[in-house]
Amino acid sequence: MVVGRASAAGRRAAPPLAVAIAVVVGVCIVASPTKTVAVFLVAMGLAGTAAFLARAGFTKASHFVALPTLTAYILLNQGFANLTVRLAGLPILVGHVLMFTGLLLAILPAHRAMLRELREPALLSLLALMLFSTLHLATNVADHGVYAIRDSSLFFEGIFLLLGLLWAREERSVDALGRWLLVVFLLNFCYSLTFPFHETVQSLSPVSGFFRPVPVLGYYSHTYLYLLAGALFFMWCAAYVVSWPAWLRGLLTAGQILSLGIAQARSMYVGMVVVLLVIMLLGEFRKWIKLTVSLCCALVIFVVLTSHLGLELQGRIGPVQLSFLGDQLRSIAGAPGTPGMTVQGRLDWYREAWDRAHSSTANFLIGEGFGKPLLENARSKEGVPIRQPHNTHLSVFARLGLVGATLWAIFHLAILVRFVRVLLGRRSLEPRFYELALWFFLFYLLSMIVTSVQPHLEFSYGAIPFYVLMGLALGLMRGRTGRVVPMNRV
Repeated sequence: MVVGRASAAGRRAAPPLAVAIAVVVGVCIVASPTKTVAVFLVAMGLAGTAAFLARAGFTKASHFVALPTLTAYILLNQGFANLTVRLAGLPILVGHVLMFTGLLLAILPAHRAMLRELREPALLSLLALMLFSTLHLATNVADHGVYAIRDSSLFFEGIFLLLGLLWAREERSVDALGRWLLVVFLLNFCYSLTFPFHETVQSLSPVSGFFRPVPVLGYYSHTYLYLLAGALFFMWCAAYVVSWPAWLRGLLTAGQILSLGIAQARSMYVGMVVVLLVIMLLGEFRKWIKLTVSLCCALVIFVVLTSHLGLELQGRIGPVQLSFLGDQLRSIAGAPGTPGMTVQGRLDWYREAWDRAHSSTANFLIGEGFGKPLLENARSKEGVPIRQPHNTHLSVFARLGLVGATLWAIFHLAILVRFVRVLLGRRSLEPRFYELALWFFLFYLLSMIVTSVQPHLEFSYGAIPFYVLMGLALGLMRGRTGRVVPMNRV
């Protein structure tokens, strides 16, 4: 009876409450329409994200904080990495606050597992790099201020490897990971299609920034990495995550490969060749044929759209045309007069950083530390100084010398050893998990290609997703031979 009276009272209160909410929203729209709409859209986005994560199997507080942040880093890259709020006049990077909050929320309930995770060789090498970097920062911050901290983020953001390791311990982590990746790659594909209109997107975007104001929307830095990684995911792993028909998965695979024609990243052309070589060396001939057919189909569609139907789009560097694609391929071999930065120009940057690393015994052994640009006079087309030689491994050597480069090599060796053991023992693995492990391995290789010709890990939008995904890969592969939690489709 009491329950009935309470329900009746609730029904009577609902209309006045709805009217009151409508009045408040109306007043807010009249007072500040732009901000009100923005807040409403953000609230709806957060509610939708929370509902998706809960349905996908992510139920912990760390998931609801860190996963949307990771997604924003991947999709919005440079724009989101520069998103700041002012607290007592000081700029605070939103992404870092959210990621460290997510890490703390993951650590608190799993503190008993921390000792095991801290024994992970890859994490130990990163912790050693952080300690060595701290010794440099003791003097570098006083000399160069926040720029020294910015340059050292490459190593300190390695702590998010721990977040991936902790997530990998959770029950049904493989299921949830597959669903999240599928959505991320779908969103990245859709977002990449807006590149021809990036100037309009940037003009409509809110502006934020730590060192300088930049649009939050309309950047596509390293979107191409996730386009090719997404194509491989839809080709091999998506069938275990969703029950979509094969033709739809094939269409999404081809679409992401075609979008590379807009991204116009030479590193991913090299990446395609590397992927084909790796799967051939692993004896995966069916996968090799499937990928080759997909590439050929994408190329045929590209020719039909651009040459026969006359589709005209502006890519990242030049027009989306077959002739421009051919010029880009020739530029990889150093052909003169081709688009993009020349091979010689990139080698000049490498030589300058290399010479600085060898300029003294101290620089060679322990590096010059953080704060100074590794390139003196290089500038982007927007006139912004280029601080690093577009090769992360060389940046590590210049910043931390032979000691740091050795620790960096140990980190990558630990990852490679784990991958090799799992992939060579694939006969004892459940097939679906093997394909996920293979995808992780190829993502690692593609990331290494990008970071060898771009400052991919020197920026948070490259480093944080990389470290989290590698932590997930290492944690999932550890002790999984012959014992795998299957991926359930939705």
